Amino acid sequence: MSNQAESSDSKGTKRDFSTAILERKKSPNRLVVDEAINDDNSVVALHPDTMEKLQLFRGDTILIKGKKRKDTICIALADDTCDEPKIRMNKVVRSNLRVRLGDVVSVHQCADVKYGKRVHILPIDDSIEGVTGNLFDAYLKPYFLEAYRPIFKACLRKSPISKDVDLRALAKYTQGFSGADITEICQRACKYAIRENIEKDIERERRRSENPEAMEEDVEDEVAEIKAAHFEESMKYARRSVSDADIRKYQAFAQTLQQSRGFGSEFRFSDTSAGTTTGSDPFAASAGGPDEDDLYS
Repeated sequence: MSNQAESSDSKGTKRDFSTAILERKKSPNRLVVDEAINDDNSVVALHPDTMEKLQLFRGDTILIKGKKRKDTICIALADDTCDEPKIRMNKVVRSNLRVRLGDVVSVHQCADVKYGKRVHILPIDDSIEGVTGNLFDAYLKPYFLEAYRPIFKACLRKSPISKDVDLRALAKYTQGFSGADITEICQRACKYAIRENIEKDIERERRRSENPEAMEEDVEDEVAEIKAAHFEESMKYARRSVSDADIRKYQAFAQTLQQSRGFGSEFRFSDTSAGTTTGSDPFAASAGGPDEDDLYS
């Protein structure tokens, strides 16, 4: 009887939804939204233990799902100051997910990130202090004139490059190369620079071991850089995976597709006066006789 009374009491008690957010979550990938410390539109911060549970590594691309079937992709970074059941994101990411501070979002691994079909570059402001003229002509157009220079900058954004390396010359010489071909050139140049630095250290240690009593040479603390010689050596093994025929084929296909879409772009109405009656109006009602066939009779 006592067991039945206890079960009836447990069924009769109602759940307090005001403290439901304080209860322990069942799914480890459901995290509470918190304010970000660094205002970055493409980065979210998680606790290292949370990233370990979700099998995420620093710099991984993750898929975040919010409300109203909205989702976005961000780069996950570890933050020891972030609470374990929370995720830090700025207001732009929250706006894309249609969530607010304190809401719950779900985090998923994103193995394959597809390329964007359309990219919009919007101006920050019509007038910026200290900048005159058209922002596109002043900043964007010169940057994208050489289409392959941004790929070199993206591949080498975290690598120390010597001042004598001219990316414009590399971009001009690699015209027609694919992004993968340019990435291979940059990676090979980085490996040559690393190998040269290691060989210098080995040679220095060898001299020290051969003559331990000799005075140590004053070696400048030189930062290892990727020099022009490394790129010149890397260019000896450069390969082009896309031929000119393939490029012309894709350009012809794009032109054909554009023409098929805009076949009526030259259509214009003729300028005629309002009072003029056109005798050759195909939609005008014909004054036919009684013997004329009526299609709708």
